[in-house]
Amino acid sequence: MTQLAFESLLTEGCRRMRYFAGYSFSLKQRIGWPFAHAVVTTPRWATRAQQESALPLVLDNGAYPAWVRGEALPYDAQVSAMLDVLDVMPVSWLVLPDVVGDGDESWERTMRAVPLFAGRARCFVAVQEGTDLDAACELARDVGGVFVGGKDWAFKRETTRTLSGRGVYVHVARISIDSALWFCASHGVESFDNTTFVRGFDCNQLPDYRRRLSRYATPRGKT
Repeated sequence: MTQLAFESLLTEGCRRMRYFAGYSFSLKQRIGWPFAHAVVTTPRWATRAQQESALPLVLDNGAYPAWVRGEALPYDAQVSAMLDVLDVMPVSWLVLPDVVGDGDESWERTMRAVPLFAGRARCFVAVQEGTDLDAACELARDVGGVFVGGKDWAFKRETTRTLSGRGVYVHVARISIDSALWFCASHGVESFDNTTFVRGFDCNQLPDYRRRLSRYATPRGKT
């Protein structure tokens, strides 16, 4: 099988997605940069991300990095940090406050925050394990789109499958391997993010990140 035939097989039935680069240092030197349509940043790094990139910003709410570090992130602190960013810079999208891995608490936090953020930017409604996807889609159609979070790929995969064909913008967070990208691209996902392709793998040719991006991501400047 030729390389061209192999590439065609890998992308059969797939759409091209928009890649949102997770904020990382020296973004412009990284291989993912030509494909990045926006930069995802938490409030902590928003000022630096704005200074280093002319791309639109996507404001994440900080729930996932806090969860990874084992730190509590109270609602008031989460909201305050996000509002502080919105007061000084524009963002293209924002992820409404949520809680990693807890659908009920996450939904309560999201609904509480909607009046504060709806209208200030397009909003992603984060879904977590246990989130009512029907309710999330209904809200997402009003404010922007669905942000598929969760603790692991198993949740993302089943949620993406369930959301396919519902007529709502779907973004999947933190995916980078071929099988995950293929699955999302073949199930109608509009965009995805990670730091993998912009975090210093310039000299690492195994795997070939540039080729992986070219299979599934739309280059910047193209729709």
